[in-house]
Amino acid sequence: MIALMLSFGLAATGQQVLNQLIIASGGSFSNPDDFVTLTSLDPLNFSQNTFGEIKTQAVQHALVDNDFLYVAALDSIVKYDMNSFEKIASTSISGPRMMLISGDLLFVSIQYPETENFIKIYNKITLEQLSVVTEVTGEAAGMVEWGNRIFVAVPGDWTSAVGKIAVLNALDGSFIEELNLGEAGAGIYNLFKYNDLIVSVNRTPWGISTGNISFINPETLETEHSSFPHVINKGVAIHDNLLYLLIDNGIGSINLDTRQISQAVIVGDPGSANFTYFADVAFDALSQSFFATTTDYFSFGEGHIFDLSGNQTDTFEAGISAESLVFDYRNISQVAEQKSEKLSVSPNPVSDKLFFSYSKLHHTYKLSILNAVGQVVMNSSSDNGNGSNEVDVSYLKKGFYTLIYLDKDGISVSTKFLKL
Repeated sequence: MIALMLSFGLAATGQQVLNQLIIASGGSFSNPDDFVTLTSLDPLNFSQNTFGEIKTQAVQHALVDNDFLYVAALDSIVKYDMNSFEKIASTSISGPRMMLISGDLLFVSIQYPETENFIKIYNKITLEQLSVVTEVTGEAAGMVEWGNRIFVAVPGDWTSAVGKIAVLNALDGSFIEELNLGEAGAGIYNLFKYNDLIVSVNRTPWGISTGNISFINPETLETEHSSFPHVINKGVAIHDNLLYLLIDNGIGSINLDTRQISQAVIVGDPGSANFTYFADVAFDALSQSFFATTTDYFSFGEGHIFDLSGNQTDTFEAGISAESLVFDYRNISQVAEQKSEKLSVSPNPVSDKLFFSYSKLHHTYKLSILNAVGQVVMNSSSDNGNGSNEVDVSYLKKGFYTLIYLDKDGISVSTKFLKL
């Protein structure tokens, strides 16, 4: 647990920490009185607080925007204040699937039972519906913003043999055009940004044993497809040049530079032969960990934490059908500066050996170094009582870094340094 706590330290830019993990559980599909529940998981001590209930039977998507949480359930969208856990707005909606916030607008993609108006746009503050997009030709899914445009995955209904992408104006949601990706785009679900491209994860249609990833140039809309001899489900995240996604009911990765499978199995199938599946998987780049929930959708739900090698490092409680996990990162730059005064390093700038001192230095501690974009580039520990106060940083590239120190009592402090 302590290694995970260290990873939730301050990021180098923006001074962010993981404030909490939100777990949205839909409950048992067979029990009409088992409603959607919302739970906050504290990353420091793993205590949990159930703070909300939505009286419907399934959850589609949860989204954090600054201090607010938006939850799309079966028949409603509900907004919560993440500081007080108070519900502050809600609206009725049929068939919501996924959400995206651009400026003051909340874009919502729509699926069954609706048969038209597959994008709806709301005021993110009040949840007042502002408009609908009538030109999108089928059920919609994931969305991504690129410049002043919103790209929307359009898989259509379960009978659709092709996938499409709709392009909207980010300022008002007005329709611009729709691109047909053909059969290779069938099942298009998640959209991600990678370098100068949009990457779409296309869920394998039922009965097919191969899957496709599409690469779309957002300027020209030229598209290339890569096919893989695996069943592909939804995407998880892109980290460095790897796309993490569900492959053959487990967690795997694809190298986006070579467009080849990197690891077909990082975490194996949790038990689909016995109707146990991953309900959702989220990736935290600071801890280099997957947070995942498994369920059979009617009798149990479990939470798991895996490292990049697929080793389970911890567990957490999760309700039945916990189909949406979302991280709540907060900016605490003022607090970080106050804490950093207790931790000092020298020389700074540094070339080889970095020496640190802390007013409450213990012989048992954890260290982590984060680069300028918040990626963990070093983890080390001293658990034998013979802790040293020096770190070899000669291998690091030139640039700014953050050193995080975590003592045996779980108190973390940080400071920045420049590597020459």
